[in-house]
Amino acid sequence: AEALKKHSIVGDIRAKGMLWGIELVKDRKTKEPFPAELKIGQQIADYAFEKGLSITAGQGSADWVNGDDLRLSPPLITFHEQIDEILAIIDEGMGKIKL
Repeated sequence: AEALKKHSIVGDIRAKGMLWGIELVKDRKTKEPFPAELKIGQQIADYAFEKGLSITAGQGSADWVNGDDLRLSPPLITFHEQIDEILAIIDEGMGKIKL
């Protein structure tokens, strides 16, 4: 998941076992969130869903209005190859975001 930090919109990645959270920010240094109306997280989640991956996009994580994040909880019986595929789909989705 650390490879996703190459995208400037990734503010932080938190994980505990197979529960992951990816914070999406407008400015990584200041952690400034995206405005809610852009729905950045939802755009990535929609792209992932088109590719067969179901992830949750959260909004309001910064101030109950603005701020986006992605939440994943793959099954405990997920193979390394499947993790790589999950990350590739998210990576592709982040690459589709035009700022």
